[in-house]
Amino acid sequence: MVTMRLAASALTIALALTSSACSMLYRQGDPCFSTIDTSAKASPFVLEGYYIAEFEVSSFVPCGCDVDPGYGRGYWLSGDPQSGFTKVYQRSSPTSDYRTPGIVVYVRFEGMVSDYGTHGHLGMYLREITVTKLIEVDTNGECHFNE
Repeated sequence: MVTMRLAASALTIALALTSSACSMLYRQGDPCFSTIDTSAKASPFVLEGYYIAEFEVSSFVPCGCDVDPGYGRGYWLSGDPQSGFTKVYQRSSPTSDYRTPGIVVYVRFEGMVSDYGTHGHLGMYLREITVTKLIEVDTNGECHFNE
């Protein structure tokens, strides 16, 4: 009985350490880590940056991150249906039907950020950000709040 408890305790500790190590490895592979304040992760916070949607792509790159949005870059972005994000993006990029090349737009919104893991198409994104309230979408907009 004691052996089983020790084994269970050892397994719990090993899983906790593995989880922490994986989180640290993900973070080290995240070129945009310093651009997102995750201290407020429990509630929506304002994010701004650049977004593109195409077939199997929903890529958001925050301002201050030295990466262009595209497949497997930045974060997977999804929109809460109440935010209207998807409809507004589709209106700003009328040729994009998620099967043809989209256009990069500047976006500013309130959103929630997930923990590190595998997100989006084939798990190619380190995090998922969910738009909860859309503030601005602009085809000619530029970052200016978080620089």
